[in-house]
Amino acid sequence: MSAVRPLPTVDYLDHKPFWDATRSGKIMVQKCTACGAVRFPPRPACTKCGSLDVEWVELDAKGHLYSWTVTHVAMNPYFADAVPYAVVVVELAGGEGIRMLGRLAGADPGALHLGLPMRAVFEEIDERVTLVNWKPEPKPRP
Repeated sequence: MSAVRPLPTVDYLDHKPFWDATRSGKIMVQKCTACGAVRFPPRPACTKCGSLDVEWVELDAKGHLYSWTVTHVAMNPYFADAVPYAVVVVELAGGEGIRMLGRLAGADPGALHLGLPMRAVFEEIDERVTLVNWKPEPKPRP
């Protein structure tokens, strides 16, 4: 029997707008219409003021590397052939401290350093699920 890739539940009411946006190559987060606080992951109520009133806003799919870990032993059999791989935490640009997890795409984990500029890479798994991965921004040419 082959291993099955674990995937997120994309139809959960509070999270559905986020997953719908990833299919279009966008990062959307909740914004409280009462106090203006942005939040991720999505929640039913604002963590600052408790309001249930929310809108979804797009953030730039860029940020900087906040933290990372390199996995050498796969905890799920699906990922056994992918080790070693890095999971990164990216603090989104303009996101007021919002941080997002994802796999490192197309880069050597040994080249990572705090503050490294990153950009989202959208990995389409199927017609319902598109994951957000991250890769370092190319260095500008002089």
